[in-house]
Amino acid sequence: MGKEGQGFFTDGDRQVGMHVEETPCVVPYLLVDDIEAMAQKVTELGGSLFGEIADAPGFGRFATCADPSGARFGLHQKD
Repeated sequence: MGKEGQGFFTDGDRQVGMHVEETPCVVPYLLVDDIEAMAQKVTELGGSLFGEIADAPGFGRFATCADPSGARFGLHQKD
């Protein structure tokens, strides 16, 4: 793990990431093949993105989203 409270755990096949947030919460990240296409689909279906797609060298690309009701989830595209 990097900074306190940030990093990930793995069982060899799956990763569970941890990130520091102002308000404690659990945000599931869904593995996708094409993060740009899926981020566009989120907005087409009435959801939103929090900021831009972020690159995390060695981990992949990430986008934090919300569905139309405001429930948060994320997208993850592996390197």
